[in-house]
Amino acid sequence: MYCGAIRFHRESPGFCCSNGRVSLSTLDVPEELRLFFGSSQMALHFKANSHTYNNVFAFTSFGVTYDKELCRNDKNVYTFRVEELVYHFLNDLMPKEGKGTNLQLYFHDVENEVNNRSAVSDKLKEELVLMIMKILEVNPYFVLP
Repeated sequence: MYCGAIRFHRESPGFCCSNGRVSLSTLDVPEELRLFFGSSQMALHFKANSHTYNNVFAFTSFGVTYDKELCRNDKNVYTFRVEELVYHFLNDLMPKEGKGTNLQLYFHDVENEVNNRSAVSDKLKEELVLMIMKILEVNPYFVLP
């Protein structure tokens, strides 16, 4: 084997790299992406709370019509059953009262965006929220209004 790739059971040793004729260069991983596989305190915090960080940058939230009686946790097994609809819930662009959520955070009080996002949950660290905002600024698939 030339490249050290992990292969499926029936793949020949040179299948992945054409017996050494194909060579891929290794790219430097941006520092921010080390949050996904690093072992620093910040990376461990991020991995433990990744759903919360994802939610604070989401445009929409999950909406569903469900059986409330079946979803109660006082029975032996928790069961979630969709009754009619599964949809993305999209807030108005501006909050009617209080603080913004989801898409509203991109339009409402953008001068205090880091504070507004960090205030969504006690689990969030302002330093990480700012880091993610900077990552999104240079992401070609993400365009701020």
